[in-house]
Amino acid sequence: MLRNCELAISICQFIIASTAAYWYFSNNNRSSFPLLKSICRALTLQLGSLIFAGLLLCLTWILQIIFELLEKSVKSHTVSNNAAANTCIDFLLKCARCCLACFERFVRFLTHNAILMMAISG
Repeated sequence: MLRNCELAISICQFIIASTAAYWYFSNNNRSSFPLLKSICRALTLQLGSLIFAGLLLCLTWILQIIFELLEKSVKSHTVSNNAAANTCIDFLLKCARCCLACFERFVRFLTHNAILMMAISG
C-alpha cells in the first residue's frame, strides 16, 4: 500500500517534469504530444528507476512506523516511579524521531531531484 502510493507520486512527478521539458525544448513544434511521450517514457524506459525511488521513500516510512511501535513498547514498559529515567528516555525518543524525520526529508529531496533529472535528461 505505501509502496504503491509512493510509486504513483514518483510517476506523477516524472510525467509532469518530462512534459514540461518536452514542451520547453520543443523548438516551436508544439504538436508533438509531450504528455503522451512522457507517459510512454515513464511506463517503459524509466519505470525501474521510479519504482526504486518509491521503494526508498517507502522504506523511510517503514522505519518511522517501526520506531513508533518501539516507542509505544518502551513507554508501556517504563517504570513510573523513576521520573528522571522517564524524562531521559522521552528526550532520547524525541531526538531519534527528529533524526528520522530529517532523514525522510533528505531522502524525499534526493529522490525528487533524481526524478527531475531523469525527466529532463533521461
